[in-house]
Amino acid sequence: MVTAPLLLLLPAAIAAEPTARVGGLVEGYYAWNLNQPTNHVNALRGFDDRHNSLTLSLASAHVAVVHDVARGTVALQTGTVPAALFATEPTGPGAFAATGADELSIIREAWGGATLTGGVTVDAGVFLSPVGFEGAAAKDNRFWSLSNLGVGLPFYLTGARISAPLGAHTTLTGGVFNGWNRVFDDNDGKTVGLWLDRSFAERARLHILYIGGAEGAGERPWRHTLDVWADLPVGPATVLLAGTAGQERRADGPARFAAAQLAVNVAVSEAWGVGARGDVFYEAGTDDTLGAIFWPTPLLGEVTLGATRTLAPGVIVRLEARHDRAQDPVFFAADPLTPTETQQTTFTVGLSSSFEALTRPATEDPQ
Repeated sequence: MVTAPLLLLLPAAIAAEPTARVGGLVEGYYAWNLNQPTNHVNALRGFDDRHNSLTLSLASAHVAVVHDVARGTVALQTGTVPAALFATEPTGPGAFAATGADELSIIREAWGGATLTGGVTVDAGVFLSPVGFEGAAAKDNRFWSLSNLGVGLPFYLTGARISAPLGAHTTLTGGVFNGWNRVFDDNDGKTVGLWLDRSFAERARLHILYIGGAEGAGERPWRHTLDVWADLPVGPATVLLAGTAGQERRADGPARFAAAQLAVNVAVSEAWGVGARGDVFYEAGTDDTLGAIFWPTPLLGEVTLGATRTLAPGVIVRLEARHDRAQDPVFFAADPLTPTETQQTTFTVGLSSSFEALTRPATEDPQ
């Protein structure tokens, strides 16, 4: 059990008077869809799926322990982002009360752990997902909207993980989890992950990850997923190359998926940055009773142009134009119930404001 060694380390952590980081985040946006969907839905979009509405997408507050031994983070959230994040969270029965998305979506992350000998770390709880390059908060990404890879891959995992440094610039991490976007598991299997992070000179980074397990309710086939991205500085620009692929071996044959993304961002000045991104997401063999893994169409792609203006430390405005295209009619227009369009174009302005401060215990009596 992970709990026992953590309890043994607790007295030392308390005696050392750990400091903490506290912070907060508020993000919101306005988007206009040229299809003018009467249901006000930008279909298949992650966290910018409201048309013609001033939307509070994410408000979050967090505290994180900073210490040589003890580790931990608790972050709470509200807004349309957590509503979307926990949309597939199953309802878990209990002895006295069931729990589901309504009770759990307030959690952004909540985990605790320890740093052991040799820089090895052990943690347990609810984590932000290591799968993919993008996260739920726009401030942590390079565009306001998420790519199709960002929407399809998991955002949070619940379980335990252990990380070990392999030299000064490489870390290997492994973990056991309930499944993709699951606080409560809804099958008898567990999901396992193993990933390597490597940093190079000039801020270049490489991430290679495997994650596999039964995903979904009941008896499900094992889903294998390989996810790789490289973040490469090229002069004033950064180039992101990302790809993911996997399959489920179903009774009627394998269901496969593959996706790729290319994004280029350029720092024009200290205050301004511009970027362009494109991705394509393909699925095959998902016509059986289990249905598609990700989308209601086998082929989906997007192209995005964006600009970021830094107003103050932690405060940014993002402008974005995006065009989505699919093989089948999956986007809305005049009919509020049935998607009739194979494409949609949106224009978005988003504001993100965040702060973080380091707090320290008093070292002497103020008297």
